[in-house]
Amino acid sequence: MSSHTSLSSGNNNSADALLEEYLETIAFLPSNLKRNLNLIASLDNAAERLGQKLKKLEEERLDNVQNIVEHARKNANLEKQTKDEKAMNEIDQIREHILAISSEKRAITEQLLDIVDGHQDQLTGVIKKANVVMMLNAEGVTCPGAVVAYKVVISDKEKNEDITQWQLGTLDCKVAKSNTRWKVVDFEDKSQSEVGEGEYVVLPDVALSASAMPSYRKGEPVMAVYPETTVFYESTIFTPPQRTATGNVRPACLLFKDDFDPITGKQMKQYVQPQYIFKMSQLATA
Repeated sequence: MSSHTSLSSGNNNSADALLEEYLETIAFLPSNLKRNLNLIASLDNAAERLGQKLKKLEEERLDNVQNIVEHARKNANLEKQTKDEKAMNEIDQIREHILAISSEKRAITEQLLDIVDGHQDQLTGVIKKANVVMMLNAEGVTCPGAVVAYKVVISDKEKNEDITQWQLGTLDCKVAKSNTRWKVVDFEDKSQSEVGEGEYVVLPDVALSASAMPSYRKGEPVMAVYPETTVFYESTIFTPPQRTATGNVRPACLLFKDDFDPITGKQMKQYVQPQYIFKMSQLATA
């Protein structure tokens, strides 16, 4: 068996791409929020300093008026004596400044809410689209992001012949000006190639869809990904995959062609999840 990257290395499908694209759009969101929140904090500090200054001026003004009233002569013109335009102008200016700061804080807060609401709406839309894509993939529908087994022709220079191999990949998008050809991304090295009808088999995600798992019988010939690789090989069902009462999926026990224990000589049993298995009969219709 040839060595390939393990399936545990992950897979990029269009649902992932949608979420990754969304994450890119919010890459600067934390810094923007932080900058605006810091601005609000700065305005708060400025308003607090002005408030303390205003309180001091108002107290001084009140003390001054009380002192004038206490020492005023009888029938004195208190309005004229207590009038201090300079002090009142300074107090009014500080009050207006505080009001302006409050208005600016309110505007920044509303802007922050609009930004967060906008990203939340965008995320909701992305999640809905991702759910649709995931369910389509689960049902084995041919669409962007679908996991597939696709045919690759490898040239063997030593034997001077071409070898056909089936590898794991995902459909990316349709080839321009074509209704039948797709660009496929290899699971291991992310290289792209083109496939047409008969050159790929869509693999339903049976973990997501209870109805998507095909019925297998013992002894049935299948193509399956050999453990710790991303390449499909001929094998036979020894124990079919099963869905438990709790909805979990038990892997199939397979006997791969030419896969024998080097010590005992017995054919080895390998366990493979059903989303990485397809019937040999599908090669005829692929």
